[in-house]
Amino acid sequence: MSAKFIIDTHNVFLLKHKISILQKDLETYLGDSVNFFKRAIVVTKNI
Repeated sequence: MSAKFIIDTHNVFLLKHKISILQKDLETYLGDSVNFFKRAIVVTKNI
């Protein structure tokens, strides 16, 4: 079973070089996988 957290990035500007750092941080602290889309970041956590 997994839970998904969706972070809306519609109004957030992320620099390209910071995305990989943010992705690693999110995977470390929040979830098992992190996917970046145009307007959202989806964090999946196995529970």
